[in-house]
Amino acid sequence: MRKTEQHEEQTRLLGHLLANAAEAGVRTEDRTKVTAWVEEAKALGEAQADAVLLTQVYLTLAIIDASGANHQIELFDHALHWAQRAHPPLWQAHVLLTAIPHWVTSVQTRAQAMAGCEALTRIIHTQGYQYLLGDGLLMQGMIYRSQGEYERAIETIQQGLAACQHGQGSTLAIRMSHEVLGQIYMQLRKLPEAHQWAHAAYRQSKIDGNQLSVLNNLYTMSFAQTQLKEWNRAASYLQELVTSAEAIDATQFTVMGYMGLGMLHNHQQLYREGICYYQKAAELAKEANYPGNWAVSLSGIANAYLFQERFDEAYQTIAPLLVGDTLFSLPSRPTFNLAAITYRVLTARQDP
Repeated sequence: MRKTEQHEEQTRLLGHLLANAAEAGVRTEDRTKVTAWVEEAKALGEAQADAVLLTQVYLTLAIIDASGANHQIELFDHALHWAQRAHPPLWQAHVLLTAIPHWVTSVQTRAQAMAGCEALTRIIHTQGYQYLLGDGLLMQGMIYRSQGEYERAIETIQQGLAACQHGQGSTLAIRMSHEVLGQIYMQLRKLPEAHQWAHAAYRQSKIDGNQLSVLNNLYTMSFAQTQLKEWNRAASYLQELVTSAEAIDATQFTVMGYMGLGMLHNHQQLYREGICYYQKAAELAKEANYPGNWAVSLSGIANAYLFQERFDEAYQTIAPLLVGDTLFSLPSRPTFNLAAITYRVLTARQDP
Protein backbone atom coordinates (compact mmCIF):
# COMPACT_ATOMS: atom_id res chain seq x y z
CA MET A 1 0.00 0.00 0.00
CA ARG A 2 2.82 2.31 0.89
CA LYS A 3 4.45 1.65 -2.51
CA THR A 4 1.17 2.47 -4.25
CA GLU A 5 0.85 5.74 -2.33
CA GLN A 6 4.45 6.58 -3.12
CA HIS A 7 3.86 5.87 -6.81
CA GLU A 8 0.75 8.08 -6.83
CA GLU A 9 2.70 10.90 -5.19
CA GLN A 10 5.50 10.56 -7.74
CA THR A 11 2.95 10.58 -10.56
CA ARG A 12 1.27 13.67 -9.12
CA LEU A 13 4.61 15.49 -8.80
CA LEU A 14 5.57 14.50 -12.34
CA GLY A 15 2.27 15.88 -13.58
CA HIS A 16 2.87 19.21 -11.85
CA LEU A 17 6.41 19.29 -13.22
CA LEU A 18 5.10 18.77 -16.76
CA ALA A 19 2.45 21.46 -16.35
CA ASN A 20 5.01 23.94 -15.01
CA ALA A 21 7.36 23.07 -17.86
CA ALA A 22 4.52 23.70 -20.29
CA GLU A 23 3.91 27.14 -18.81
CA ALA A 24 7.65 27.86 -19.16
CA GLY A 25 7.41 26.72 -22.76
CA VAL A 26 4.65 29.25 -23.41
CA ARG A 27 6.94 32.03 -22.24
CA THR A 28 9.71 30.91 -24.58
CA GLU A 29 7.33 30.34 -27.52
CA ASP A 30 8.42 26.69 -27.83
CA ARG A 31 5.01 25.44 -28.93
CA THR A 32 6.07 21.95 -30.00
CA LYS A 33 7.46 21.06 -26.58
CA VAL A 34 4.48 22.72 -24.92
CA THR A 35 2.02 20.51 -26.79
CA ALA A 36 3.85 17.32 -25.84
CA TRP A 37 4.21 18.31 -22.18
CA VAL A 38 0.59 19.40 -21.87
CA GLU A 39 -0.83 16.23 -23.39
CA GLU A 40 1.24 14.09 -21.00
CA ALA A 41 0.25 16.23 -18.02
CA LYS A 42 -3.42 16.12 -19.07
CA ALA A 43 -3.39 12.31 -19.19
CA LEU A 44 -1.89 12.15 -15.69
CA GLY A 45 -4.35 14.71 -14.34
CA GLU A 46 -7.38 12.92 -15.76
CA ALA A 47 -6.16 9.56 -14.44
CA GLN A 48 -6.07 10.94 -10.88
CA ALA A 49 -8.76 13.64 -11.15
CA ASP A 50 -6.09 16.08 -9.95
CA ALA A 51 -7.87 19.45 -9.92
CA VAL A 52 -4.69 21.52 -9.54
CA LEU A 53 -2.93 19.78 -12.41
CA LEU A 54 -5.97 19.96 -14.71
CA THR A 55 -6.33 23.66 -13.88
CA GLN A 56 -2.75 24.22 -15.04
CA VAL A 57 -3.24 22.06 -18.13
CA TYR A 58 -6.40 23.80 -19.39
CA LEU A 59 -5.02 27.22 -18.54
CA THR A 60 -1.87 26.50 -20.54
CA LEU A 61 -3.94 25.15 -23.45
CA ALA A 62 -6.04 28.33 -23.40
CA ILE A 63 -2.94 30.55 -23.40
CA ILE A 64 -1.39 28.85 -26.43
CA ASP A 65 -4.65 28.26 -28.33
CA ALA A 66 -4.67 29.63 -31.85
CA SER A 67 -7.72 27.86 -33.25
CA GLY A 68 -10.18 30.68 -32.61
CA ALA A 69 -11.82 32.71 -29.85
CA ASN A 70 -14.67 30.28 -29.16
CA HIS A 71 -12.35 27.34 -28.53
CA GLN A 72 -10.16 29.46 -26.27
CA ILE A 73 -13.23 30.51 -24.25
CA GLU A 74 -14.11 26.84 -23.82
CA LEU A 75 -10.60 26.06 -22.55
CA PHE A 76 -10.75 28.92 -20.03
CA ASP A 77 -14.11 27.55 -18.87
CA HIS A 78 -12.52 24.13 -18.31
CA ALA A 79 -9.65 25.74 -16.38
CA LEU A 80 -12.07 27.66 -14.18
CA HIS A 81 -14.16 24.51 -13.63
CA TRP A 82 -11.16 22.66 -12.19
CA ALA A 83 -9.83 25.73 -10.35
CA GLN A 84 -13.10 25.95 -8.42
CA ARG A 85 -12.44 22.41 -7.20
CA ALA A 86 -8.76 22.96 -6.44
CA HIS A 87 -7.25 24.00 -3.13
CA PRO A 88 -6.33 26.70 -2.24
CA PRO A 89 -8.65 29.29 -3.92
CA LEU A 90 -5.48 30.93 -5.24
CA TRP A 91 -5.82 28.68 -8.30
CA GLN A 92 -9.18 30.26 -9.11
CA ALA A 93 -7.62 33.71 -8.78
CA HIS A 94 -4.79 32.62 -11.07
CA VAL A 95 -7.21 31.50 -13.79
CA LEU A 96 -9.30 34.67 -13.52
CA LEU A 97 -6.22 36.90 -13.73
CA THR A 98 -5.26 35.13 -16.95
CA ALA A 99 -8.75 34.88 -18.48
CA ILE A 100 -10.18 38.35 -17.78
CA PRO A 101 -7.79 40.20 -20.16
CA HIS A 102 -8.94 37.80 -22.91
CA TRP A 103 -12.64 37.98 -22.01
CA VAL A 104 -12.72 41.76 -21.80
CA THR A 105 -11.61 42.24 -25.43
CA SER A 106 -14.77 40.64 -26.86
CA VAL A 107 -18.37 41.83 -26.59
CA GLN A 108 -19.33 38.16 -26.50
CA THR A 109 -17.49 37.56 -23.19
CA ARG A 110 -17.51 41.00 -21.58
CA ALA A 111 -20.24 40.05 -19.09
CA GLN A 112 -18.13 37.02 -18.17
CA ALA A 113 -15.17 39.34 -17.58
CA MET A 114 -17.24 41.54 -15.26
CA ALA A 115 -18.50 38.53 -13.28
CA GLY A 116 -14.96 37.16 -13.14
CA CYS A 117 -13.64 40.46 -11.81
CA GLU A 118 -16.26 40.47 -9.05
CA ALA A 119 -15.30 36.90 -8.12
CA LEU A 120 -11.61 37.81 -8.15
CA THR A 121 -12.16 40.81 -5.86
CA ARG A 122 -14.15 38.62 -3.48
CA ILE A 123 -11.40 35.98 -3.38
CA ILE A 124 -8.65 38.56 -2.79
CA HIS A 125 -10.48 40.12 0.16
CA THR A 126 -12.00 37.00 1.76
CA GLN A 127 -8.82 34.93 1.48
CA GLY A 128 -6.47 37.72 2.50
CA TYR A 129 -4.58 37.70 -0.81
CA GLN A 130 -3.56 41.33 -0.42
CA TYR A 131 -0.46 40.69 -2.53
CA LEU A 132 -2.85 40.45 -5.51
CA LEU A 133 -4.63 43.75 -4.84
CA GLY A 134 -2.80 45.58 -7.63
CA ASP A 135 -3.59 42.77 -10.06
CA GLY A 136 -7.28 42.94 -9.18
CA LEU A 137 -7.40 46.72 -9.66
CA LEU A 138 -5.76 46.30 -13.07
CA MET A 139 -8.53 43.88 -14.10
CA GLN A 140 -11.18 46.35 -12.93
CA GLY A 141 -9.46 49.14 -14.85
CA MET A 142 -9.48 47.04 -18.01
CA ILE A 143 -13.23 46.57 -17.64
CA TYR A 144 -13.76 50.32 -17.24
CA ARG A 145 -11.72 50.82 -20.39
CA SER A 146 -13.89 48.34 -22.32
CA GLN A 147 -16.93 50.40 -21.27
CA GLY A 148 -15.36 53.63 -22.54
CA GLU A 149 -14.81 55.01 -19.02
CA TYR A 150 -11.22 55.99 -19.75
CA GLU A 151 -10.57 58.44 -16.91
CA ARG A 152 -12.01 55.98 -14.39
CA ALA A 153 -9.86 53.24 -15.92
CA ILE A 154 -6.71 55.36 -15.62
CA GLU A 155 -7.48 56.22 -11.99
CA THR A 156 -8.16 52.58 -11.05
CA ILE A 157 -5.05 51.23 -12.80
CA GLN A 158 -2.87 53.88 -11.17
CA GLN A 159 -4.32 52.86 -7.78
CA GLY A 160 -3.26 49.32 -8.66
CA LEU A 161 0.25 50.50 -9.52
CA ALA A 162 0.47 52.26 -6.16
CA ALA A 163 -0.55 49.00 -4.46
CA CYS A 164 2.12 47.13 -6.44
CA GLN A 165 4.76 49.58 -5.25
CA HIS A 166 3.82 48.63 -1.68
CA GLY A 167 4.23 44.92 -2.38
CA GLN A 168 0.52 44.33 -3.04
CA GLY A 169 0.78 43.27 -6.67
CA SER A 170 2.87 41.22 -9.07
CA THR A 171 5.60 42.39 -11.44
CA LEU A 172 3.32 41.16 -14.24
CA ALA A 173 0.60 43.55 -13.03
CA ILE A 174 3.10 46.43 -13.13
CA ARG A 175 4.11 45.67 -16.72
CA MET A 176 0.53 45.11 -17.87
CA SER A 177 -0.61 48.32 -16.15
CA HIS A 178 2.03 50.29 -18.06
CA GLU A 179 0.95 48.59 -21.28
CA VAL A 180 -2.78 49.23 -20.81
CA LEU A 181 -2.19 52.85 -19.77
CA GLY A 182 -0.19 53.34 -22.97
CA GLN A 183 -3.10 51.99 -25.00
CA ILE A 184 -5.68 54.12 -23.18
CA TYR A 185 -3.66 57.31 -23.67
CA MET A 186 -3.33 56.35 -27.35
CA GLN A 187 -7.13 56.10 -27.59
CA LEU A 188 -7.36 59.53 -25.96
CA ARG A 189 -4.74 60.82 -28.45
CA LYS A 190 -2.49 61.89 -25.58
CA LEU A 191 0.56 60.82 -27.53
CA PRO A 192 3.50 61.75 -25.25
CA GLU A 193 1.82 59.94 -22.33
CA ALA A 194 1.05 56.95 -24.57
CA HIS A 195 4.70 56.68 -25.58
CA GLN A 196 5.91 57.10 -21.99
CA TRP A 197 3.78 54.27 -20.58
CA ALA A 198 4.31 51.95 -23.56
CA HIS A 199 8.07 52.46 -23.36
CA ALA A 200 8.06 51.53 -19.67
CA ALA A 201 6.12 48.35 -20.51
CA TYR A 202 8.48 47.64 -23.42
CA ARG A 203 11.55 47.81 -21.17
CA GLN A 204 9.99 45.47 -18.61
CA SER A 205 8.86 43.06 -21.35
CA LYS A 206 12.43 42.84 -22.62
CA ILE A 207 13.60 41.99 -19.10
CA ASP A 208 10.83 39.39 -18.66
CA GLY A 209 11.43 37.87 -22.09
CA ASN A 210 7.76 38.34 -23.00
CA GLN A 211 8.10 38.65 -26.76
CA LEU A 212 4.44 39.27 -27.60
CA SER A 213 4.30 42.12 -25.10
CA VAL A 214 7.46 43.59 -26.64
CA LEU A 215 5.72 43.57 -30.03
CA ASN A 216 2.52 45.08 -28.66
CA ASN A 217 4.38 47.97 -27.06
CA LEU A 218 6.57 48.56 -30.11
CA TYR A 219 3.39 49.07 -32.12
CA THR A 220 1.96 51.54 -29.59
CA MET A 221 5.24 53.48 -29.46
CA SER A 222 5.55 53.56 -33.25
CA PHE A 223 1.99 54.83 -33.68
CA ALA A 224 2.54 57.59 -31.12
CA GLN A 225 5.79 58.69 -32.76
CA THR A 226 4.22 58.65 -36.23
CA GLN A 227 1.41 60.93 -35.06
CA LEU A 228 3.99 63.19 -33.38
CA LYS A 229 5.91 63.28 -36.71
CA GLU A 230 9.01 61.82 -35.08
CA TRP A 231 9.68 59.92 -38.29
CA ASN A 232 13.07 58.38 -37.47
CA ARG A 233 12.02 57.05 -34.07
CA ALA A 234 8.79 55.68 -35.50
CA ALA A 235 10.67 53.95 -38.33
CA SER A 236 13.15 52.44 -35.86
CA TYR A 237 10.34 50.99 -33.73
CA LEU A 238 8.53 49.61 -36.78
CA GLN A 239 11.64 47.95 -38.23
CA GLU A 240 12.26 46.31 -34.85
CA LEU A 241 8.60 45.25 -34.76
CA VAL A 242 8.78 43.55 -38.17
CA THR A 243 12.13 41.86 -37.48
CA SER A 244 11.10 40.63 -34.02
CA ALA A 245 7.68 39.44 -35.21
CA GLU A 246 9.17 37.50 -38.12
CA ALA A 247 11.64 35.83 -35.75
CA ILE A 248 8.81 34.21 -33.74
CA ASP A 249 6.29 33.79 -36.59
CA ALA A 250 3.93 36.36 -35.06
CA THR A 251 2.29 37.04 -38.43
CA GLN A 252 -0.33 39.53 -37.30
CA PHE A 253 2.34 41.74 -35.72
CA THR A 254 4.42 41.46 -38.91
CA VAL A 255 1.36 42.68 -40.82
CA MET A 256 0.85 45.52 -38.33
CA GLY A 257 4.51 46.50 -38.70
CA TYR A 258 4.25 46.73 -42.48
CA MET A 259 0.98 48.66 -42.14
CA GLY A 260 2.71 51.07 -39.77
CA LEU A 261 5.58 51.57 -42.23
CA GLY A 262 3.05 52.19 -44.99
CA MET A 263 1.27 54.83 -42.91
CA LEU A 264 4.59 56.41 -41.90
CA HIS A 265 5.71 56.84 -45.51
CA ASN A 266 2.29 58.07 -46.66
CA HIS A 267 2.44 60.75 -43.94
CA GLN A 268 5.81 61.85 -45.34
CA GLN A 269 4.34 61.88 -48.89
CA LEU A 270 6.70 59.06 -49.85
CA TYR A 271 3.87 57.30 -51.61
CA ARG A 272 5.85 54.76 -53.63
CA GLU A 273 7.43 53.37 -50.46
CA GLY A 274 4.11 53.59 -48.61
CA ILE A 275 2.35 51.56 -51.29
CA CYS A 276 5.13 48.96 -51.23
CA TYR A 277 4.80 48.41 -47.47
CA TYR A 278 1.00 48.34 -47.57
CA GLN A 279 1.15 45.76 -50.39
CA LYS A 280 3.36 43.52 -48.25
CA ALA A 281 0.89 43.91 -45.38
CA ALA A 282 -2.11 43.16 -47.63
CA GLU A 283 -0.52 40.01 -49.08
CA LEU A 284 0.41 38.64 -45.66
CA ALA A 285 -2.97 39.55 -44.15
CA LYS A 286 -4.89 37.85 -46.95
CA GLU A 287 -2.72 34.74 -46.74
CA ALA A 288 -3.13 34.54 -42.94
CA ASN A 289 -6.88 35.38 -43.07
CA TYR A 290 -6.86 38.72 -41.22
CA PRO A 291 -9.67 40.47 -43.15
CA GLY A 292 -9.61 43.65 -41.09
CA ASN A 293 -5.85 44.14 -41.59
CA TRP A 294 -6.23 43.27 -45.28
CA ALA A 295 -8.94 45.90 -45.73
CA VAL A 296 -6.99 48.61 -43.90
CA SER A 297 -3.89 47.82 -45.97
CA LEU A 298 -5.89 48.21 -49.19
CA SER A 299 -7.28 51.50 -47.88
CA GLY A 300 -3.70 52.67 -47.26
CA ILE A 301 -2.75 51.87 -50.86
CA ALA A 302 -5.91 53.56 -52.17
CA ASN A 303 -5.22 56.66 -50.10
CA ALA A 304 -1.68 56.88 -51.49
CA TYR A 305 -3.11 56.82 -55.02
CA LEU A 306 -5.80 59.37 -54.11
CA PHE A 307 -3.24 61.84 -52.78
CA GLN A 308 -1.53 61.60 -56.18
CA GLU A 309 -4.90 61.92 -58.02
CA ARG A 310 -4.38 58.47 -59.55
CA PHE A 311 -8.08 57.67 -59.30
CA ASP A 312 -8.24 54.63 -61.59
CA GLU A 313 -5.51 52.87 -59.62
CA ALA A 314 -7.23 53.77 -56.36
CA TYR A 315 -10.46 52.24 -57.67
CA GLN A 316 -8.70 49.08 -58.87
CA THR A 317 -7.17 48.69 -55.40
CA ILE A 318 -10.50 48.66 -53.61
CA ALA A 319 -12.45 46.84 -56.34
CA PRO A 320 -12.07 43.41 -54.65
CA LEU A 321 -13.91 44.83 -51.64
CA LEU A 322 -16.88 45.95 -53.70
CA VAL A 323 -17.81 42.41 -54.78
CA GLY A 324 -20.94 41.07 -53.07
CA ASP A 325 -21.07 41.98 -49.38
CA THR A 326 -17.29 41.79 -48.81
CA LEU A 327 -17.00 45.41 -47.71
CA PHE A 328 -19.82 45.22 -45.19
CA SER A 329 -18.76 41.88 -43.73
CA LEU A 330 -15.52 43.44 -42.48
CA PRO A 331 -15.01 44.83 -38.96
CA SER A 332 -16.72 48.20 -38.53
CA ARG A 333 -13.68 50.49 -38.66
CA PRO A 334 -12.24 49.14 -41.94
CA THR A 335 -15.77 49.19 -43.39
CA PHE A 336 -16.22 52.86 -42.50
CA ASN A 337 -12.77 53.85 -43.83
CA LEU A 338 -13.19 51.97 -47.10
CA ALA A 339 -16.74 53.21 -47.65
CA ALA A 340 -15.42 56.78 -47.36
CA ILE A 341 -12.56 56.04 -49.75
CA THR A 342 -14.93 54.38 -52.23
CA TYR A 343 -17.14 57.47 -52.21
CA ARG A 344 -14.15 59.76 -52.82
CA VAL A 345 -12.83 57.57 -55.66
CA LEU A 346 -16.18 57.29 -57.44
CA THR A 347 -16.90 61.01 -57.01
CA ALA A 348 -13.49 61.91 -58.43
CA ARG A 349 -13.95 59.57 -61.41
CA GLN A 350 -17.30 61.17 -62.26
CA ASP A 351 -15.85 64.70 -62.32
CA PRO A 352 -15.60 66.09 -65.86
